[in-house]
Amino acid sequence: MQTTKAKTPPMGTKRATSMIDWKCLRADTGKEFQSTALANKAMVDQRTVGKTMKSPNGREPQPVTRALAFEIVKATGVEKPENYIYDIHEGKSEAELKIGSSLKGWEVVEFYGGDSVRDISFKVGKVYDKTTDRFGRCKVFDLNFDIESREFIAEELVRNPRICHLVERNSSFPILYEHGFATSDKYWVVESWEEATTLDQLVRDSEIDIVSVPEIAKSLANALFALNEAGVVVRCLSPKMVCLRTDGTLLLRDFELATFLGPTSSGEIGERHNVYFADEFDAPDVDFRADMYSWAQIVIYCLTGRRPPMRPDAAFFASLPVPKSVWAVLTSCSELNRDFRKWGSKKKRSLDFSDVISSMKGWGE
Repeated sequence: MQTTKAKTPPMGTKRATSMIDWKCLRADTGKEFQSTALANKAMVDQRTVGKTMKSPNGREPQPVTRALAFEIVKATGVEKPENYIYDIHEGKSEAELKIGSSLKGWEVVEFYGGDSVRDISFKVGKVYDKTTDRFGRCKVFDLNFDIESREFIAEELVRNPRICHLVERNSSFPILYEHGFATSDKYWVVESWEEATTLDQLVRDSEIDIVSVPEIAKSLANALFALNEAGVVVRCLSPKMVCLRTDGTLLLRDFELATFLGPTSSGEIGERHNVYFADEFDAPDVDFRADMYSWAQIVIYCLTGRRPPMRPDAAFFASLPVPKSVWAVLTSCSELNRDFRKWGSKKKRSLDFSDVISSMKGWGE
């Protein structure tokens, strides 16, 4: 029988020891990447790109040569591909090791997510201040624009710190620690670290029990009433902004898209309408009634476990497991025309969250 010798690579052949940090690439760009499209751009084999990613069946990423890794990452369009490549023995990429810079002693422990607001990408991370021995939640905004645009955008992003200051004594909101430029193009916002999970995640994971919805609805209404009383309209409220702490208390955060009562100086905010936003969310005279609409849609989401319909009918509201008074409030707050968001025989010309809260007395008790 003839045996075949195992082939050994010729002298000078590069070993496949380089990994691609897809986690940081996704967080920094806010994009998902497809192996076929990247292979075409990088002019490499699609299977080569695919092996660098974690497969749906759980297969762990495999190394490639540094030259191949560079071409693949370059195809994603990032400015410094080398920051997202690391050798097996290193364990981490430059993008993870050098996570921006620090701000007044705050150092990034880890980044665990990314998103965008007003078409500005940002990363969310956990930070630590050695001097005060405390952790914080940090958002790092990438303001890679000209100086004039950068200053204007920074003024827009100051909304969140301003709003946190207005309601800092209310436990439903985070405590703001620091905000400002860490570098010329990196704007940081650091707030108190909270062990909390978004309602969006909890509902999708079926972690919200029907008996807990009344308390969530009341707590959220009270938090929104406090904001409205402070002159703030959230207007772009969604279940991703509403969190529950481990002790069950409510936390509301991320107010970059909020505005202030009265005519707003904001231009169009670049956000697409979704089922949680009132039709008038982008109007210059948006008021607290937009928050009443969003509140109702989030409560419906918690009650049903599904995204609320865009045009719910009477039969839909009748099917909700709530008392008649709460049914009336949810129905009215879901009116597309804000002038119709009123209920009962109230003599007040317009209703606010004090009326919403009053209508829920006894629910769940």
